[in-house]
Amino acid sequence: MTFDDASGRAISRSAAVMPLDGEASGTEGTLRVEMAPGTRWMKSAALTIADDEVALTPLLRFQMLGAGYSHPQLAHGRWHGGPVVAGEQLNLDEPDPLDFSNLHVQHVVRARRGDQTGLGVFEQLVIGPYAPNGLTGLLDGA
Repeated sequence: MTFDDASGRAISRSAAVMPLDGEASGTEGTLRVEMAPGTRWMKSAALTIADDEVALTPLLRFQMLGAGYSHPQLAHGRWHGGPVVAGEQLNLDEPDPLDFSNLHVQHVVRARRGDQTGLGVFEQLVIGPYAPNGLTGLLDGA
């Protein structure tokens, strides 16, 4: 988990290696993210924990808008006056990657650590300037 300021300095950061057959070992980690051109979505990432590096490659993208996050009418966590049942279809082939409602995503990722390979989820939301990726505005793309 990492929460960074606009310069990329960590405000809160934690990471852990969680083997299937033992105790988790945690430490502060570093995260480098390369963003896909014209977006604020990851193209690739590398998580470093102690002397280990885990390379992350996105396989699928889930728009958190579909779960109500940043939804203009049915926002997650907002009071709607009582129970609401609603639905809509989103065209996931052509979302505007720089529209505010599309910034919050989760990627199913392939995680590689040495000769080990696994799957994981990488949740991402980048708003405003972020120097490590050359973002200077509120919603500009890489």
